[in-house]
Amino acid sequence: MKRPRPIRSLAIVVFCAVLLNASALLAFAATSVPIAGYEIFPGVRQGTITYGATFAGRADTNGSWAASVSYTGTPGLGGGGVTIVGGRWYVRWQGLRYGVVISGAVLWPADLAKDIGCGAGVATFGATLSGGGSIAGCLDDTHLATVFPPTIVGTLTLP
Repeated sequence: MKRPRPIRSLAIVVFCAVLLNASALLAFAATSVPIAGYEIFPGVRQGTITYGATFAGRADTNGSWAASVSYTGTPGLGGGGVTIVGGRWYVRWQGLRYGVVISGAVLWPADLAKDIGCGAGVATFGATLSGGGSIAGCLDDTHLATVFPPTIVGTLTLP
């Protein structure tokens, strides 16, 4: 009759527990999804807020996304930027996820020659999404003679 090996059994149990915990942590890790798309509607200004500026495009190579935002301020070169005050988003990538745009900002360079991180004359943006997500990237809406409709590229980070 074989003797039980308590140390070996304990080692196997500890190994399995560590493996399961690591799998659980990976399941809850944030996922970054590359996005690209277009501004499909500039929004409607009422008072100091522009409502419904809408963007849509592809998420990674096999998904899609859309977002509609409201903002204050005046967009464009030399004006600094706008403050995103709300909106909605959705992404169809490994399932459907959607939520609320909580806040954010879009910053334009001073002129077409200035590069603030996305290329000469191209704006940068970032926004916080409901559920702990975020979106950040570049918006080219100033080179309309060569880039139309305005393009957007970036990363959607899902919790």
